[in-house]
Amino acid sequence: MNLKTLDLSFNELRRLPGSICNLQQLETLNLYVNKLEELPGLIGQLGKLKELNASYNQLTSLPDSMGELQQLDSLYARANNLTSIPVSLKNLSNLKKLVLDKSSKRERLYSNGIIYY
Repeated sequence: MNLKTLDLSFNELRRLPGSICNLQQLETLNLYVNKLEELPGLIGQLGKLKELNASYNQLTSLPDSMGELQQLDSLYARANNLTSIPVSLKNLSNLKKLVLDKSSKRERLYSNGIIYY
């Protein structure tokens, strides 16, 4: 399948099937405003993913495999329940936008010596 954009926003999804990680051509994944508590652990297999919007969900963490998304340039995870972020995000050399505001039960997130407000 050559799907490049998948918009699942406003669907009240509680979880995503692991098979979503088989969409090898996917460049944009919009999960905005759902009820997701986690992202698939194999999300790092989406090697062509450039933009991920998981804002306004109920995520408490992001999978370590996100550090494998070498093409990712925009990650939006605002307004979740994040209490930590994976150290592997430091591997995202193409990342230009990281939006985590309103994302934590705490005042700030800490990862590998970096504090995100």
